[in-house]
Amino acid sequence: MSEAVNENPQFDAEIDTQYDVAHWSLRETPIPTCVEILNTGSDNFRTAHGNLVQNVRYGDGPKQSMDIVRKPGVSDDAPIMVFVHGGYWILTGRDMYLHIAQPAVTRGWMGVIVGYDQAPDVTVTTIVNEIRDAYIFLSKRFPKCPNLTFIGHSAGGHLISMLLATDWESYCPTQYKDLVPITKSVPISGVMDLGPFVHISYNKDLQLTKKEIVDLSPALHIDKAVKNIKKFGTKIIAVVGENDPPKFCEQSRDYIEALKKSSVDAKYIEYPVLDHFEVMEKLDEPDYDLLKHIFDNEN
Repeated sequence: MSEAVNENPQFDAEIDTQYDVAHWSLRETPIPTCVEILNTGSDNFRTAHGNLVQNVRYGDGPKQSMDIVRKPGVSDDAPIMVFVHGGYWILTGRDMYLHIAQPAVTRGWMGVIVGYDQAPDVTVTTIVNEIRDAYIFLSKRFPKCPNLTFIGHSAGGHLISMLLATDWESYCPTQYKDLVPITKSVPISGVMDLGPFVHISYNKDLQLTKKEIVDLSPALHIDKAVKNIKKFGTKIIAVVGENDPPKFCEQSRDYIEALKKSSVDAKYIEYPVLDHFEVMEKLDEPDYDLLKHIFDNEN
């Protein structure tokens, strides 16, 4: 950690601990364990169902591609679940998360796993714009999609929340009217305020600017989010684990409370015992309660 501290002159050890996902987990080695679970799950899914996977590019960046997973016969007007991975905008990659498409595919939906370029090769601003472009790409490719649900974990939760904090008329003036409405947005342990991340060790790679903190913090753009949520008819479900860092829980809880003040359909769910990774790792388990909230219209 000392090397990372020296490389980030704004480092604050207390804030770093507050957002250290491994520190708050009850598991002995949560990060290596999570990586093993994800890699094993995706390898097994790829072995069993690789024929269902189509990799397509949505931009020119090295990692700007997505895996579209669907059973034969599933038409272009099927519902779509999109997953955007985390890793503090730096770590992991699309390939590790392929099996998370399983619950969507089982239900006759399409499952889409989105990759994106990462810091320090690109800025967080670029990453946010890539996820915006992925959304535009899906809207063009599947214009008749009746249910477009975005799920994002950690940094991915931040990225999907920025979709709702976007002034689409300014971002894509000739395309915004054709965007497929986002039916549900499910940030799991999402980052809603970038301010504290200037002070953690990862900022040596992120190099967040004051402008980015203001422009790219969903918590600072509630009015834009409410406008898009009401336009799209989006339901927001912010999810955390009991053993997430308390600051992650606080950010999600505050975000939902701010949205609810504007009378939008927003829910906060905290799962007992689960840590920052487990709340996402269980997405391919058929009996996982969160899947009811994601796929069932009644919840």
